[in-house]
Amino acid sequence: MNNKNRVVSRLRALEQRAQALRQQANAPQRPRDQDSVLWMSSLDIIGELLSVVEQLAADRINVGEEMPFACPHCHSSVAVPYEAVTQAAARCPACGETVLLANPT
Repeated sequence: MNNKNRVVSRLRALEQRAQALRQQANAPQRPRDQDSVLWMSSLDIIGELLSVVEQLAADRINVGEEMPFACPHCHSSVAVPYEAVTQAAARCPACGETVLLANPT
């Protein structure tokens, strides 16, 4: 699943299917015998979404353990562990300055 466009198109198709399913589920005149069909359709969407996530996770493992970025202080091209993104900041290995990896909201 290396092709970003392929991933995006699969996710958009899943989003459209989920939206259509929500509309069917919220229809005012929906027959009660349709519940099992809606349930199975939702499980199918969840299964495909899990498949996409598994493939993305497998691709991420192949990418490596570090994320490249440019330090705004020393302008060096360096790499930090992907886990640093969850902390929103990292120390530049070249100059030692703290670099924000995300804008605080």
